[in-house]
Amino acid sequence: MTNKTADQIQDTAKALTDNANEQLQKLQQQYWIASNNLNEAKFASRFEQIEAIKKLSQLGLALDASAKAYKAINIARCI
Repeated sequence: MTNKTADQIQDTAKALTDNANEQLQKLQQQYWIASNNLNEAKFASRFEQIEAIKKLSQLGLALDASAKAYKAINIARCI
């Protein structure tokens, strides 16, 4: 890979960093809102509650993946 190509990759990562960080912050904020709502919600059955917990867990996995993506973009930006 030439320096020009490496520089282009770094420039692309720099352009993506802010957007990735904003998306990570939004997802984190929405996760905590959903978590608080789940904590206060009344469920018709424990199975309904378990389904909601499963969905919150999926949102947590998405948050983790988003954080890893942001970290990777940030590393590419700095190298």
